[in-house]
Formats: sequence, C-alpha cells, structure tokens
Amino acid sequence: MEYQILKQRWFIFGILSNLLLLSLTGCDKLADDVEPPKVPSKLVLFAFLSPEEPLVKVEVSRSRPIFGKQTPGNPYGYIADAIVTIINQNGQTVNMPYVDSVSAYLVDQNQFPIEPGQTYKVIAQRGNDLVTGETTVPVLKPAFTSVTYQNIAVPDPNGSYFGPAYIYTYKWQDEPAKGNFYRVSVDSRIFSLIFKGPNDFDSTESYYNICNSIWEDATQNGQQLTGTCEDYTYYGIEGDTIDFTLLNTDIHYAEYHKRRLNYFGEDPFSEPVQQYSNVSTGLGVVSSFRKSTQRVLVK
Repeated sequence: MEYQILKQRWFIFGILSNLLLLSLTGCDKLADDVEPPKVPSKLVLFAFLSPEEPLVKVEVSRSRPIFGKQTPGNPYGYIADAIVTIINQNGQTVNMPYVDSVSAYLVDQNQFPIEPGQTYKVIAQRGNDLVTGETTVPVLKPAFTSVTYQNIAVPDPNGSYFGPAYIYTYKWQDEPAKGNFYRVSVDSRIFSLIFKGPNDFDSTESYYNICNSIWEDATQNGQQLTGTCEDYTYYGIEGDTIDFTLLNTDIHYAEYHKRRLNYFGEDPFSEPVQQYSNVSTGLGVVSSFRKSTQRVLVK
C-alpha cells in the first residue's frame, strides 16, 4: 500500500515538473508585439528669477517621453521659436528674445527689473501649446554671520592622504517668519598654471561645487542655523578661494531643487524621484530667490 502511494506521488511530481519546464521554456520567446504606451510631449518652462542676477533668463523645451527619441543636435529639446512673455503685478510686460549662445530667452534687468516682494508671471506659447508659471520674490536677503574652514587632512605612512582635506562651517540667522526656505552652496575657485614653454605660461580659472543643501526653518524658526560640509577632492589648496552662497528662496525653488539634489540620473540602484512642477498645462518650474555670497581665501 505504501509503495502504491509513493508511486502515485512520484507520478504527480513528474507531471508538475514537466509543466513547470514547459512554462519556463515559453518565457524564452521575446515579446515583439507589445506597443509602448503613448505619452504626449509637453512644453517645459524653467525660470529662476532674482534681483541679484543681471539677466532674466527663461528656458523653454519639450518633454521627451520615456519611450521617445532624442532630437539629433538638440538632446534637451530646447525650443527657439516660442513666444515668451514676463509680466509683473502692475501689468508691465516684456517679450523676451531667444539667444542661441545660451539656448534661452533673455532680457536685461535694466529693461525689466525683478524686485523683492513682487509677483511675476511667465508665459510661453508655441502653436496651440501655452504654459504659465507664477512666483513671488522673497523680500529678505539674509547673509552669513560666520564662515570658517579647517584643514583636517592627515598624512598616512605612505606619504599620501586619507579622509577629507577641509571641513567648512557656515552660520546665518533665520528671520522670525514662517516658511523660510534656503539653499546653501559651497564652491571652490581654482587657479591653475598652464606651461607653454620654459618662460611662457598662462593661468586658468575654474570652479567646482563642494556641497549643496536645502534648508527649511520649520523647526528652527528665528534661530541661528549652522551647517558643515567636507571636501574630499583635495582641490581646495592654499591660495584658492571658497565662495559661500546663501539663497532665500520661495517654496517652488526649494521643492524642485530638493528633488534634483536627490536625483542620480541613470543609476540603476537609486530610487525614482518624482520631479516637482508648478507650471500649468505643462511641466517645469517658475520660482525666485534672493542671493548673497561671501568669499574666503584659503591660507
């Protein structure tokens, strides 16, 4: 009896094994009749307005769906033939011309100033597509109360270094108002010598970003804010300058860049991040900020 039961079990196991093998074999065939979803392309509008910038700059492009193709010679889809208009809260308007060298629409602030506390609307139209975005420029222009650096590189027995070369510390006073957003950027300005001959050389200037961070004063309203960042790249050496930049931004700037700083492009191990947009009938960001910069010489 036990032998018969065992024999029946092996028979059933054999049938299940064959079915599983057939199902796995069927997976080897490529699906060539699947149509990718059709997602319409949209106009994309970007404008970051500030009284401290010499030019008003607006970028207009067209989104590329995930299954779409890049345009040869124009991978970002910039659009040069849109009608771009900026309007202040008093109804003053200017049409912005397209400048090929920067792939954007520009107007000088001598012609159309961006003023603290004012609300601006940016409109872009191309054919039947029209997108708009709006921002109110922050009034306050905070500045750092302290910026310092410390060389913390430690030589190892082999004569090289390990650990960061510098640690930078910055402080500023938060204004006692609700909903302040900040961005801090620390950048190194490097001068390098290019030798052309025994007595012939030239110098070049370049920048690299050391760190970026987005701040919100929700839990530290009216307090002194303090941050640090470390430089592991060893470019900051004696004689170079470090630029500490502090932005007081609107919520649109903060929400967009908070996500951008967490975006790792094609990294397959990164989590997907939904990008922020405050543009109606399209994509993109229209935002504003106040800006102050303090420069420190590394000694």
